[in-house]
Amino acid sequence: MSHDEQKVRQQFFDEFGKKVNDTVHSLEMICIQADKETFADLKLTCTSLSGELWGLLVFCEKGLYFYVHPYESMMTVMLRQAAHGDPPKEQLLTLHTIPELRFTVYPRRWYDILLGSARDRLVMSYKDAGGRTRCADIQCQGKAESVLDKINCQFVNIQGLDATSVIH
Repeated sequence: MSHDEQKVRQQFFDEFGKKVNDTVHSLEMICIQADKETFADLKLTCTSLSGELWGLLVFCEKGLYFYVHPYESMMTVMLRQAAHGDPPKEQLLTLHTIPELRFTVYPRRWYDILLGSARDRLVMSYKDAGGRTRCADIQCQGKAESVLDKINCQFVNIQGLDATSVIH
């Protein structure tokens, strides 16, 4: 990583830390894949037809967050302006406050050897306000087991949470 990249990264760490009143330790690029009801329950807006929302899993000293930067391509800008739509908004999900939040490695199937689809995936589940279990797939940029280990360490560090209740 170049010096300029390190400065930009540190600037994001500082700005995000001020936003959530916490100290940022690390980031992971992830994509949450879920149905419309799950996104609505999480108070996230997903405009993708495929039900995918890319963002950053932000590991802080006192919390775990999913952050979506308001980005759009030039093509999307032109289409949005032609349709008089609203620009994308910054989104922030405070993961450590979600009731009965669980992360697991995506179940392996025999044909994953051919497709390689499960190697970099996690499953996130939680209980909604009505007590219903909701699930979302998480596509990781790196290996899912490594991200799961970081989540495990994060929840051990957050007071009052036990890693065995988070990871199965």
